[in-house]
Amino acid sequence: MEETPKVKCINCKWENEKRVVINPDGQVLPCCYFANMIYFSTVNRAKEIELPAGHRQQMAHPVLSSYVDSAEQSNIFNNDMESILNNKWFTETLPESWETDDPPHLCALMCGEIDDEV
Repeated sequence: MEETPKVKCINCKWENEKRVVINPDGQVLPCCYFANMIYFSTVNRAKEIELPAGHRQQMAHPVLSSYVDSAEQSNIFNNDMESILNNKWFTETLPESWETDDPPHLCALMCGEIDDEV
């Protein structure tokens, strides 16, 4: 069985462009990849539809689950944009996860640079 490539660094394209996504429910998210994942989860939970296994696994990652646990803090209907972008999740939790051996799958997949030496 072939080993999964290791990510050497994550360079967030959306952060570099100083862009975010605001979902229809007011959730402010760092990129469209997270926005789709979170919104899909929210809609399916409301309809009591079970999420696919891969989706559940990604949502269980500590970074995504911490976002969900404090989602009200990152909602434009509850807080202003400056407060949201300066909250701990945006300033520490997410960017610090990029320096770990277990970054969010979406970050590694979409903005990660593969380490060819592994």
